[in-house]
Amino acid sequence: MFLKSAISVFVVLSIFLTAGPLVLPAEAGGGAVTGKVKDVDLREQSVIVGGPGGDMAIYVDKNTRIRQGGAVRSLSHVKVGSIVRIEYRPMADDLIANTISLSP
Repeated sequence: MFLKSAISVFVVLSIFLTAGPLVLPAEAGGGAVTGKVKDVDLREQSVIVGGPGGDMAIYVDKNTRIRQGGAVRSLSHVKVGSIVRIEYRPMADDLIANTISLSP
């Protein structure tokens, strides 16, 4: 019995160690905020949004989708004072936008 258990543990550990690091989906640990845009920095590719817990700096990357209604938009369409909903994910010490939905 002990030998069978030891072999099972060895097989599981071998698979785990050769499979590489565990990568969680982008949504893991992420969140969403709806609030008023306080600043847009096109050079830094970031948006400051006032949320219920205070201001949040959220960055845009090449994978960020920005939409208004059914139309695809760019960061230049995000204006100070507009209401947005941003779904984001953490990356290192920053928050990266997955989607930015502009109010119509």
